[in-house]
Amino acid sequence: MSAPSITLRLATRSDLLSLRQTVDLIGRSQQRLSSGVRVNAPVDNPSAYFGAQSLRNRGDDFGNAKDAIGQAVNTVKSGLDGLTAVTEILGQMKALAEQVLAGQGSAPELNAQFNELRGQIDTIANDAGYQGVNLIGGANTLKINFNENAATEQTITGTTNTASGLALDAVSISNAAAASDAIAALAGALSSVRARSTALGSNASFLQIGLDFNTRHINTLQEGADKLTLSDANEEAANLTALQTRQQVGTSALALAAQSERSILALFQ
Repeated sequence: MSAPSITLRLATRSDLLSLRQTVDLIGRSQQRLSSGVRVNAPVDNPSAYFGAQSLRNRGDDFGNAKDAIGQAVNTVKSGLDGLTAVTEILGQMKALAEQVLAGQGSAPELNAQFNELRGQIDTIANDAGYQGVNLIGGANTLKINFNENAATEQTITGTTNTASGLALDAVSISNAAAASDAIAALAGALSSVRARSTALGSNASFLQIGLDFNTRHINTLQEGADKLTLSDANEEAANLTALQTRQQVGTSALALAAQSERSILALFQ
């Protein structure tokens, strides 16, 4: 008579185990819904966990490169701002030389203003640096890496746009003859500065393209990592509903099994 009793206890134990597993799965689905993450550790899914980690690490590396590119853009912009100011000063110097050449105003006074403006060229050219790199005040170089392993890089070589670098250090407008020579020298300086501005502008555009690419690529890498580890709210909600239904059925089955066992045991009392 003991065999039926043992069978009932085994069935009950099986129902309890199934119910416990269902409760664990419910807890997992609830955690995934609340956190939005389905892979938190290697034990959850080794392939997805380490794949996502690799993507995020690469995204961090590209993020560092992106930051460096952003700083390089500012360095180039500082140079461009300086060249713009130098261009404006050269225009003012040319206007003074033309006044002397036309016999307008006092040549000594105009020459003094001319020399003062020439000094401002040096000040601007020497002050246009950014984080220790000056692309218009000397032969400095700026090296930019565009990816995580420096496989793609660009080097920008600076130019000297001081009065001496523009061949204006010995120019004056003290008389008409000197003014005529100064106008020719200023024309050459303006041509050089404009060409250098164009070159730096092209560099700035290229850097901006690299910066935009890195931004998009970082987002792509993050999206890929998220696809490997984030949970689908709709899927988890459906799983939770199904598990809760299974839990109710399991609880009812367990109650029936216990009631049946008590009824059979009552026959022997």
